[in-house]
Amino acid sequence: MRVPTPLAIRSIGIVIFIMAVLIALPVSFGNTLPGLAVLILSLGLAQRDGIAVAAGLGLALVAGADSSGRRVERQGRANSCLTGLLLATAPLVKPQAESVRNFIK
Repeated sequence: MRVPTPLAIRSIGIVIFIMAVLIALPVSFGNTLPGLAVLILSLGLAQRDGIAVAAGLGLALVAGADSSGRRVERQGRANSCLTGLLLATAPLVKPQAESVRNFIK
């Protein structure tokens, strides 16, 4: 692989920064794909392997699409998950079970 231009290095740096932001988001299992993308990109840059860099960029694209899909899906189910969690834990605290059920309604 030839020596990458400063523009290419900065572009890859922006992609790695976006992956770092996705890794920091509190999404269940949402940091696996961005972490793998950063790993493959960094190994590709260290070894000057264009195929590995291209694979890392492709995986970063998939990770970004997956993360945005999870966020949209999660917003639709956030209320139902919270309701299910409250109702599941309500029998554990019997005196407060009715107040939890009334709060949810």
